[in-house]
Amino acid sequence: MQRHVLYDFLVSHELFSTEKGNTMLVEGLLCVLRSLKTAQSLHSQLFLSTLEDSCTAANDFFRMSERMEEVLSTLLEIYPFLRTEVEGSEAASIQEGAELVSLFTRDSVYAAERTHAFTMKVAHQSLLSTDMFSPRWEDEWTNNEVAVALARKFDSDLKDIQYFLCDDFLYYNAAVVAAKAMIYFYVQCLIEKAHQVRYQRQIRNRIVKPAGEQEPFHDHERALLRMKGDLAVLSNFILDKVSESSLPWFIISKELAILDLIHACLSAKELESLESFAVEIHRRIGADVTVTRHFVGDLWLLTNHLKRRLYRTIALLDRGETADTTKETNECLVASKTDVPLSFTSLTDMLRSTYKRYTNFAARVVLMYKSVQLEGIKLIAMPIQAFRRNVPDLRR
Repeated sequence: MQRHVLYDFLVSHELFSTEKGNTMLVEGLLCVLRSLKTAQSLHSQLFLSTLEDSCTAANDFFRMSERMEEVLSTLLEIYPFLRTEVEGSEAASIQEGAELVSLFTRDSVYAAERTHAFTMKVAHQSLLSTDMFSPRWEDEWTNNEVAVALARKFDSDLKDIQYFLCDDFLYYNAAVVAAKAMIYFYVQCLIEKAHQVRYQRQIRNRIVKPAGEQEPFHDHERALLRMKGDLAVLSNFILDKVSESSLPWFIISKELAILDLIHACLSAKELESLESFAVEIHRRIGADVTVTRHFVGDLWLLTNHLKRRLYRTIALLDRGETADTTKETNECLVASKTDVPLSFTSLTDMLRSTYKRYTNFAARVVLMYKSVQLEGIKLIAMPIQAFRRNVPDLRR
């Protein structure tokens, strides 16, 4: 409609196909396209509140990108001069339109991929996060019931997503991110297990408790067997989704390889093998040294190995790091007031966000402990001072 208004104006003022008219047409088209681009950039996030809304937004943005391509094609047919230079700028309006098409396409893909966050939220709020690596997971659930329930949850949501989305291209992206999210969820549960073990050991240093509560698992070999079954369930589920969607295997092969590497690290018997796994994990996740130290330290905690040689091994990795990278890592691990999102684009992002949350929790505990300690000193000091005033000759 706006293009027709411009056309009618130029024709009525006898400016059509003139140099001045062409300049006015280009400026008008640029104004319209830039307004669309600004509106899309500012408000596209408003439509991603639920899984259904995200699918709807992905469909709308995808169709808008197709319609915009049709508009650009029509403009080039009606106004061939747009292919040439206009006042020194090479087809500025067409370039702006192409960027708008790319923006619509990126937003549609992002909206489709964003659907996994709602599945992750439900999984974290359910018993799946607490059941994974629990005593019942190790002792009672011999058929990997927790991993099967996790796969069924993702499978149910993926079926809904496939039904809602209008194009296979969008579903492929959603399926890939969902498969990665499932792997990240499993790794997060493993990190949470290590966090619980560390917390129990810190408490045991102050309160006498049975030695059995200090062990990560009742039987380490049985826990490895359970984990091997879990990895088989998750791998088979992801392979089925990949084959159904005709997705290339290499897209998610890196994440599945990380699970096998973690299992091999927990299964290692010799310290030298663990050091080699630390280097390989650092290379695979592509993270900086601080994140690797946290992650490998948690794995070693679950294997009951000492960390003394761990830090010497990871220190060797630090030689290739720059000062800016270390500074950025420390800033990522500083306590933050914002909640950690459940939507991640890579394993490194998930690890950074997870350890930032734990650092935030540890900082709050330290501050609370110091506050309680100071208050306790005051409560103890007040009666002592009052007693000394009544008995001046009292010595320390």
